[in-house]
Amino acid sequence: MSRVGHNRVLLTRDPAGNARFRDGLVDAGCDVVEVPLVHLVSLEADLPSPGDGDIVVLTSRRAAYEALRRWGPDTLARTRVAVIGSATGRVLGPLKPAFRPARATANDLAALLADHVRGHTVHFPSAERVTGGLEAALGAAGAMVVRTPVYANRLPEGAQARLHSALPVDLVTLASASAARRLARLAPGLTTGVVAIGPSTAAAALAAGLDVVGVAEPPSVGGLLAATLGALSRSRPPSSPS
Repeated sequence: MSRVGHNRVLLTRDPAGNARFRDGLVDAGCDVVEVPLVHLVSLEADLPSPGDGDIVVLTSRRAAYEALRRWGPDTLARTRVAVIGSATGRVLGPLKPAFRPARATANDLAALLADHVRGHTVHFPSAERVTGGLEAALGAAGAMVVRTPVYANRLPEGAQARLHSALPVDLVTLASASAARRLARLAPGLTTGVVAIGPSTAAAALAAGLDVVGVAEPPSVGGLLAATLGALSRSRPPSSPS
């Protein structure tokens, strides 16, 4: 991996999911500081159990964890499971998803499922707040969508103070739209460039007034690492003539 020099990079994801990303940045010579802007908590809402042949849509690792915890592997094995991203699929262990789009976006998942959901019940255990239009797209394709919020996204206690202590940095990485909106709210007037994990996160960052200097392609941790290193390489000052 090429080195990008000594840059200070702020990570806003939960540290539990940052190991590969953090190690890649450190290997490239970056100084990494972590200030999580997302804290996920379970919502113990009643989660209707899917019937044989129903489709289950899981769009995050936390949704997959909650589905497995509440339904168990036997129930999920009797359904057709659709996931966004390989990391979400890995939470399910040996259970093999029936559907996974090549690109980890809600639009790509909706397009993949469009010919399979008409007349079927689609269970969608989700975050308390959902963006991206997946539920509406599945409904338009003829599915009977049962969306149940099973976890909520909260701002970690003390995040604002930790964020202010961490700044200034050379680059900020964002792995969710909620992190983008919180960054803009907690650090108004921030001019530091941000790199987003995908198009929906980038759109939220732009709408919040942040300077998006990179978008992961594909929208994954590996893509985010590549986009971050690319943005840092582009921002390096030219070498002095010898």
